[in-house]
Amino acid sequence: MTPRSIISLLAASAAFVASADAALIAQFNSVFVTPGADNIPAADYADHLTVTDLAPSHDDIDRVGGAANYDGWGSTVDATRYVGFKISVDAGYQLNLTDLAFRSAATVSPLVTSYVWGMRVDNGSGFGAWSFGKTYTSADADFALIGFQNVKSWDFADITVTGTVEFGIFATASDPSHMIEIIRSNSTIVNGTVTQVPEPSAALLGFVGCLACLRRRR
Repeated sequence: MTPRSIISLLAASAAFVASADAALIAQFNSVFVTPGADNIPAADYADHLTVTDLAPSHDDIDRVGGAANYDGWGSTVDATRYVGFKISVDAGYQLNLTDLAFRSAATVSPLVTSYVWGMRVDNGSGFGAWSFGKTYTSADADFALIGFQNVKSWDFADITVTGTVEFGIFATASDPSHMIEIIRSNSTIVNGTVTQVPEPSAALLGFVGCLACLRRRR
């Protein structure tokens, strides 16, 4: 088989994967804050997904004030204490993730001493370890900035998920009463694509068809 034939075969096989639904996978918006509730529902998300509320993992992490401010942080990062959400992809589809854009910020700097977004994946055998983006501290110029021009980004290595991915923000503070603002309007966005995974039988038939085409050309 010639190199050109191999390229044609790969291109034809790739055509069996559906095109992306959207660049935006899930979005959280502080406009959707419900008075008196700690949880914040997703403002938007792509088809073929289930997205949980943004919610505290621990009973003593609480939303305070009129915005998406949360307190109850400890003096060190604890992997069980965070505010996060889960994205699950429907059977027959896969989730291809590229980055997280956010405008989280310390509301009482430097009493909030750090914050960091993390991510972990469960493709069917339980969640793996958390991986973390940049840890922001008062040494960072944008540590306490949350304006529209202050979008921060976690451009992680692209990953493919066939089950569930969880994102969470972790923080530390010199006193539990000090809080961080986790989201603002249109500010916490997971980007990527959702693609359909072909049935094994369809993929095999497509492969056989490609081989038949190549033989005819010979």
